[in-house]
Amino acid sequence: MHKSELTLFIEIYENASIPIALAQMSKEIPGINEGVYINKHDIDHKETDNILIWINKSFNKLFNNEDHISKEHNKNEKIIIFSRYLSDYIKYNKNYVSENISFEYVLNDENHIRKLMVTADILDAKKYIYQIYIFDITNYFNTEVIFNEFINKHYLLLKYISDSIVLFDTNDFNIIEVSEKLYSLIDEQRSFAGVHISYLFDTDNYNLFTDFLYKKKKNIYKDDEKIKLFISSKNGTQVPVELNIFHSTFDNNNVAQLVISDLRDIFKLEEGKKLLATAIDQSAESIVITDVNGNIQYVNPCFEKISGYSEYEVLGKNPKFLQSGQTPHETYKLMWHEISHGRVWRGILENRAKKGTIYKEDVTVTPVKDHNGIITNFVAVKRDITQNLMLEEQVRQSQKIQAIGTLAGGIAHDFNNILTAIVGYTELSMALCEKDSLMHNNLNEIIKGTDRAAHLISQIMTFSRKSEKNISTIELDAIVQEVVSLMRVLVPDNVQILYKNYEKFHVKADPTQMHQVIMNLCTNACQSLEGTPGTISIKLSKTELSHKKGVEIGNLPKGSYICLQIEDNGAGIPKEYLHRIYEPFFTTKKLHQGTGLGLAVVYGIVNDHRGAIHVDSTPGKGTVFTIYLPETAAPNGVSRTLTRPAGKTHQGIILIVDDEESNVKFISQILIHLGYKVISSHSCADAHQLCKDNQYNFDLVITHQGTTEFSGSDLIQHITHFNPKIRVIFCLGYGEDISTDDYPHLDIVGFLRKPLNAHQLVQEVTKVMQMDRQ
Repeated sequence: MHKSELTLFIEIYENASIPIALAQMSKEIPGINEGVYINKHDIDHKETDNILIWINKSFNKLFNNEDHISKEHNKNEKIIIFSRYLSDYIKYNKNYVSENISFEYVLNDENHIRKLMVTADILDAKKYIYQIYIFDITNYFNTEVIFNEFINKHYLLLKYISDSIVLFDTNDFNIIEVSEKLYSLIDEQRSFAGVHISYLFDTDNYNLFTDFLYKKKKNIYKDDEKIKLFISSKNGTQVPVELNIFHSTFDNNNVAQLVISDLRDIFKLEEGKKLLATAIDQSAESIVITDVNGNIQYVNPCFEKISGYSEYEVLGKNPKFLQSGQTPHETYKLMWHEISHGRVWRGILENRAKKGTIYKEDVTVTPVKDHNGIITNFVAVKRDITQNLMLEEQVRQSQKIQAIGTLAGGIAHDFNNILTAIVGYTELSMALCEKDSLMHNNLNEIIKGTDRAAHLISQIMTFSRKSEKNISTIELDAIVQEVVSLMRVLVPDNVQILYKNYEKFHVKADPTQMHQVIMNLCTNACQSLEGTPGTISIKLSKTELSHKKGVEIGNLPKGSYICLQIEDNGAGIPKEYLHRIYEPFFTTKKLHQGTGLGLAVVYGIVNDHRGAIHVDSTPGKGTVFTIYLPETAAPNGVSRTLTRPAGKTHQGIILIVDDEESNVKFISQILIHLGYKVISSHSCADAHQLCKDNQYNFDLVITHQGTTEFSGSDLIQHITHFNPKIRVIFCLGYGEDISTDDYPHLDIVGFLRKPLNAHQLVQEVTKVMQMDRQ
């Protein structure tokens, strides 16, 4: 490079704004172009300290912060360090003679660090002269750093944000970019660049999406307006989401950002809430939610059904309006004390429904607390137990009556044996007295008293369901008409008996006992009128009982029942007596006006016939007794009567078996008096041995049931096996209800029931002895 060229170069670039310098390498490094490796630390930097042969003002200002050029610039530390770096970079470039080179250089200033881009162009390859250009790229570098930080931060933000982001072109609807959340949302990992946005939707939901986008672009919807729809996953399932769209235009490109929020967890939560709300609404228990002051905020339909109040009527009110006055005030105080201290309270409350009826509820009140443990609400779960308590009372009453019946029946059993002896020996004594004598008349009064006692025992046994029954299919209407005809004669003229029936209803029952049931109820109805004008109405009908209704009435199975209803408009029964009316000997009548066995007998008979009795009574208005009996089909057969030819009487040998000595002596005296030969035994086992020994040719055996070890039934089986012609009379005591139908294999031809008198004994024995045995 000639001197004139150098002078011209300096004149041109002296005042250039770009820092420019001329550098001349002192000599060529041997072997560098051949690629020989040289350790740059071995280079003599003394030769490279002054390689800059000229710098312009901008260069000087960059390194010296001065506008004028100092002749001592080569002594500037910054320039020396730069020169060394430049020299090393040029020398260690393999093609430093044939190629221009560039590199970045960091200039440490006192106040800040500058980032420089250095370019070295070859001006004279022979003299190793280079033109050095320096560009300050500090601002660009800082901008790049900031931009990279921005990209990294927003990448992380988009990566970990809970929503899925989709960028798409609103011109062709092709997807530009998606966030990673979309992959997990639709369960598909792939590149979506260039894929049409409709790929994410089915037809219906895509139409909703495009309509929403159109309204967003037209500003019909605000920026925060969202839409709920479904997007399609890879396996075809529909994922519930909420969408929002933000669109913008830059560089003539219309781009929209689709923000997709996954609603699956929210849907599950909502479904759980709906399930809970449905469970509460359909619960069989009343549910009431109040605030901390007890004001009602919510009631479920069951509450409305039980109380009769609608939700609209009770919202904002305190539940005090339900109080019936029958629950002690202390109960409410205790309840409020417990729940206000955060504890659960359980108890029974008696409330009054809107229509005025009283019902009992098993109540549990639970405080509801927020996350700070502060009570915000109370929740009461209430179960109507009125019906349950009534059923429990029915069971207790039934068990009570059953226990009384068992006790009374046990007394009746022993009393029958006593009466048999009293009647028997009294009749024997009367036979030895002159008629109309004082002794005869006194003994006759004993007989009358024993008759009344026997009748009372008969009622007790009927109540305890141990009386003798003759069950058959009967037409109930005929029994009712018979009782009505009799009652119309017995009741005062101011009492009217109403009965009309045009249907025939059949039940399996003992006609005598049914007659007694209707008669007792009609008599009670007449007595309840207390001499005032009134009406007794009798109705017969058929009804179908469901399982629930049957249980409520009296543990009756589901089925068809004949309903007998006897109603009066008399004084009625006080509420406090209703649960006791079926107890034997319980009566509200005056002294000597009743025994208290009338309704007890009715209860026993009806239950013994697999039926139930129900009473409704209002004091001052009257009482209704309703009897339910299982319906049966009308009979289509004719009963068969068996007759036997007559034979000789008062002759023969009779075996008497009874464990009561007094009964054996009484029966023996009567039969001996008639002319029979009598052999007695106090046990069935001894009687069996007598028959087995064949000492006597017995014509008749009168036996009781005896013990279970060897009973009267066992005795009959054995003796009829030895002697098929022998006659048997079965003597029944308390609790024994045997007929020839019950024991078809036993040859029983007669029955006697204790207490028995001489007339009954003679009549039955004479009838049996007149029968011929084939």
